[in-house]
Amino acid sequence: MKQTTTALLCISASLSILLAACGGGGDGGTPAASGGTGATGTPTTPAQGSVTPLASGSSYVGTVGFGDTIRVDLDQPAAGSLTLTFVTSQFGLSGQVSGSYQNDNGQITVSNLTAAAGSPLSPAQATALKLSLSLSKDADGAGLLSGALSNVPNLLGGGGLLQGQLALTNNGVTGLAQLAGTYSLVSLTGDYSKLGVPVGWQEPEAGQVKINADGSARFCFGKAYADTCTNVDPSTGATLTDTATFSPDPDQASYPGAFDITIGGQTIGRAFVTRQGGNTTLFVDRFGFAPEGNPRTGSWVLTTTRTLRSGDYDG
Repeated sequence: MKQTTTALLCISASLSILLAACGGGGDGGTPAASGGTGATGTPTTPAQGSVTPLASGSSYVGTVGFGDTIRVDLDQPAAGSLTLTFVTSQFGLSGQVSGSYQNDNGQITVSNLTAAAGSPLSPAQATALKLSLSLSKDADGAGLLSGALSNVPNLLGGGGLLQGQLALTNNGVTGLAQLAGTYSLVSLTGDYSKLGVPVGWQEPEAGQVKINADGSARFCFGKAYADTCTNVDPSTGATLTDTATFSPDPDQASYPGAFDITIGGQTIGRAFVTRQGGNTTLFVDRFGFAPEGNPRTGSWVLTTTRTLRSGDYDG
């Protein structure tokens, strides 16, 4: 059959990363523009620059489904050990926990987690953490570390435990122009009180996004990408043009390989990139504030789309 079909090529972790997410993270952020998922407004002038992704080793950085940014270092501080670092969080999480691990053909079992010096977690809270990991690598050593983190305490005073899927990368791209392309988007965000208690419902979104070589981007929610697409503000019914700008995060030491997402000069997310099997996937730590002033947090996953040639389905 001679026809061309557009496939939405999402890695298997894309949807699970967003399911059952409770909580969120970021760097405190700044208020996001209103409407849609917050990705609405006039884009800032695209910024040029380079990024420094981790170099296909045993360290991985990225997002956890409730929105925070974390890092996992295998064989640190010693062989057979791992260290998990809470890089940024809106739930009072910081510092490191360490434990032992065993790798059985990519399935990683973690045990004996303890809080490092300076961690706000009590010994009992660190021991109660549940961390399961799965590691996949391509022929070039580019890796994706996925899994789940649960029994994570909310340290802001609101009580409750957080859980979410992990998506961590040790590779990426070195320049903004390498992000250029059309992506399928799934996202899950929610609003929380200053004590980390959910306010209202978490909001799922899906659609497509085009990122240009200069970092400018346009979002089409609930539809395939088109240069003229518009969206509807669910609160007011107004027609919106959702745009944003991607730029290299200036703190590559803390966020290796990351790109900031800004709207009208306000940073509303941070994207980590992985490239495997010819696909580029962005894991976004979404943060900032809702128009009402409540902290808004969650995760996005953007995966490149491509056009299948005739016969691609044949064996």
